[in-house]
Amino acid sequence: FVGTVLAGVFASQIFGGLEGDLAIGRQVGIQLLAATITAVYSGAISFVLAKIIDGTVGLRIDDMSEQQGLDLSDHGEAGYNS
Repeated sequence: FVGTVLAGVFASQIFGGLEGDLAIGRQVGIQLLAATITAVYSGAISFVLAKIIDGTVGLRIDDMSEQQGLDLSDHGEAGYNS
């Protein structure tokens, strides 16, 4: 996120970029808007996908498997000697 926003700064010729007449403030605003939209979109899609998965196969295991431990309940192996 920070790198995307700062690309608006470092694109300027003042900081070694190739754009000579770049308005840094305007470009940083555009970069910030694009990064924010991307973060919100990614979060929303991830939430929808998690809800779909939770509704179909579930995101949690049953209580007995959780208490027993996944290494033993799923794989039949003990991960640690107790």
